[in-house]
Amino acid sequence: MRGWRSRIFFEEKGEAYFRELETELIKSFAGVEPAVISCGGGAVLKEENVRLMKESGKIVLLTAEPGTIYERVKDSTERPVLNGNMNVGYIEELMEKRRPKYEAASDVKVATDGKTAEEICGEILEVCGK
Repeated sequence: MRGWRSRIFFEEKGEAYFRELETELIKSFAGVEPAVISCGGGAVLKEENVRLMKESGKIVLLTAEPGTIYERVKDSTERPVLNGNMNVGYIEELMEKRRPKYEAASDVKVATDGKTAEEICGEILEVCGK
């Protein structure tokens, strides 16, 4: 699957296929240590994914304001859920819809607004006790 983009899976195979593949990939990484697995925003919508991830380690929820997220992704064509809906209002709506699942799944949260990647990584290591 290396080299494939989520947008291609969505376009050619559909979201359901993508979500099944996502679960298979999470299964394949379960128990691999040390590892950091960056999942898409929809990964925690499936209870099996959450269970697998919790059994393997901590789930870190990276948070940002809708405007920050928009600025980060506005020029991307690799965000299939946002394609055609690339605006702050839709991002905010999607975040609110998913928030209960995100909150329930996460072990720790790290706010990312106004921080560099290095600062975020340092904070993740700190909250994970590394």
